[in-house]
Amino acid sequence: MSSPTEVRLSRHRVQLVLHLLQRGALSSVPLLRLHALGGRAVEPGPCGTEPWPGPVWGLDFTGHGASSRPVGGGYSPELLMADADAALGHLGPVVVAGWGLGAYVGLLLAGARPALVRGLVLAEGAGLAGAATDASVPGVLAYPPPPLPLDAVAAGADPTADPYAWAELQRDPRPAAYALGYLRRAAGQADRAGGPIAVVAVGGGPQPAWLSAVEAEPSVLGRDRLHVVGDSSGPLRVAAGLALMAATAR
Repeated sequence: MSSPTEVRLSRHRVQLVLHLLQRGALSSVPLLRLHALGGRAVEPGPCGTEPWPGPVWGLDFTGHGASSRPVGGGYSPELLMADADAALGHLGPVVVAGWGLGAYVGLLLAGARPALVRGLVLAEGAGLAGAATDASVPGVLAYPPPPLPLDAVAAGADPTADPYAWAELQRDPRPAAYALGYLRRAAGQADRAGGPIAVVAVGGGPQPAWLSAVEAEPSVLGRDRLHVVGDSSGPLRVAAGLALMAATAR
């Protein structure tokens, strides 16, 4: 049974958990947080979403947190996009902040549901890159799959996350043209409420090709346009991106 701070959603045979992380003004657009690979919605410490004026919700993807785990894996970013779409069905229009894999899923969601995603912040985190492998060549996982690497757990990954999710979602192909297709569907929505389509809020260092292609699009506010000083921390960059969303999302 759902509680006031926890909503249970059904998607086919999957049971998803949507957490109310912060109460806010109901007159403001809700913020939907999408966690990184191996993460969960409820995580300790600041992440940059604390100043958001409206409610803040976090979704546990399939195989993560309190959501159910399918037998034998079979994960893809599109499957997780269906998870996030179930959250939209409950929340209605939102601004999305995604970390790592959640950033990529957020981009797919924005293109698939452009009228409901009023803004998007893409932040660094586990699973951001995917892989440049040939999608026509399937990978074969050992059974049972190896547990999450110790270095990933030390860096904050949830050791209870499904090992199949960790193994499969690290290597899903992410062609830049595919990502741009979703971005352009979001940017081309005629009845958008207005404001930036996406803000790329990531730290320094090399980016995956799909993210570099997205950041180069005219409809995207890139890192050089965020109001942060120097090489500021991830939470400050996320907060700067969301400040732009809060000013334009309606």
